[in-house]
Amino acid sequence: MNVRVSSALLSLLLLVEPPLVNAKQELAEAARIGDMDTVEQLLAGGGDPNDTGTFATPVLHWVVHYGELATAIRLLEAGADPNLRNADTLLTPLSLALDGTYPAMVKVLLEHGANPNDKLADGDTPLMLTARTGITEFTQLLLEHGAEPDARHEEFGYSALMLAANAGDLAAVKLLLASGADPAAATTRIGTENWIKPNGQPGFGNGVGIIRGGTPADRGRRDPLQGGMTALLYAARHDHVDVAAALLDAGADWYGRTPLWEAVNVRNLYVDDSTLENGVDRAAMLEVIRALLDKGAEVNARTKETPPFRNFMLGVGSLEWVDFTGQTPFLTAALAGDMTVMKLLLEHGADPFITTYQGTSALMAAAGVNWVIYQTYTEGPQQLLDAVKFCHELGMDVNQANSMGLTALHGAANRGSLDIIGFLTEKGAKLDALDKENRSPLDWAKGVFLATHPAEEKPEAMAMITDLLQAGGLPPR
Repeated sequence: MNVRVSSALLSLLLLVEPPLVNAKQELAEAARIGDMDTVEQLLAGGGDPNDTGTFATPVLHWVVHYGELATAIRLLEAGADPNLRNADTLLTPLSLALDGTYPAMVKVLLEHGANPNDKLADGDTPLMLTARTGITEFTQLLLEHGAEPDARHEEFGYSALMLAANAGDLAAVKLLLASGADPAAATTRIGTENWIKPNGQPGFGNGVGIIRGGTPADRGRRDPLQGGMTALLYAARHDHVDVAAALLDAGADWYGRTPLWEAVNVRNLYVDDSTLENGVDRAAMLEVIRALLDKGAEVNARTKETPPFRNFMLGVGSLEWVDFTGQTPFLTAALAGDMTVMKLLLEHGADPFITTYQGTSALMAAAGVNWVIYQTYTEGPQQLLDAVKFCHELGMDVNQANSMGLTALHGAANRGSLDIIGFLTEKGAKLDALDKENRSPLDWAKGVFLATHPAEEKPEAMAMITDLLQAGGLPPR
């Protein structure tokens, strides 16, 4: 006997004291207690194969629950309805079989007319259920018997492919793609737009001349709406390298987060402000990036809006102080000093000179423009210096300014990066460059109020810049 356990039936049915039964319910009651000999005797004597007993549960449900394949076949051949539901939990025999580990039972039910597209009580299809449980043979059987590979959940819009990608089930992903599942489909967006104007988040300081929020300026930033996720975005989020490689044609989401950009972003994800860690397997994410590039991912795609914040990692939300809308994967990597990814992107045709929509370059990002203490992940001081040098070698202008008037030297001074300050000035960076609020690099080294962070002096940077100004015959401002 192939006994299997269904948690749904055990918790909802078996643990409840059964009521008294009448003679008509004998077949169903024999099935409920697992007495298959009596079931077959009553069936041979003309018993109704669709009788219901305790909890209004049909005979076939109990037989499937106990994994009694031979008895199930006899019931089906005698006219048992494979699509009949029990009254209380609306379970079907097929859903019970898919909740187990017995492919032969699933196959028999499908061959006798079980509907592979019959939605469960929670709105999932049988194919979605198998994507959750991860039994590839079940997925194959359902597809062979007519399961719709691209069926979507009516409320949330997810598909079996998205669930399989989220679980990292490569075999199921390949089966679904081969059967016609749409890799570019996205989950339903839930909620209203709720725009927050630039610098308009209630309860948060922003600082003079600081731009926090998205573009265009008449819209600002939008708190993330639930949904809008594709299968490839799920795969990138969870470091499923092989799955990402199999999903060839997914598109960008509303924010313009292409799978490639999101993979670079997750590899260098900002740190949790309570632990100063982000928990990312960066080596695995590098393989995701390689796989996406090998499959032809658009290397210069730019974000379209301010990406949603992972507020569970940031106690007061993101404290970024420059609008980075329009950033490319290359620029995102530069902010972290991720030279490995920067070089890899260049090898695949990245244009390193593409700035954000507000004019911030990769050189500025590596130098410290938009760096936030206790939030921004970087590979370390040496890697950031290497990234700055690399951008300069590519031909980027050390005096280029963004829409706020910030140059790379302002960013380095704010972070207190002495080595980068020295390199930039050696290459001609203007020590007296002023931003749109008439603040010099020295002013930024003295400290500027950013978002919620009070001004913080960087004494060594202040002294270094003062010495450089004096050496150049410039006033110390």
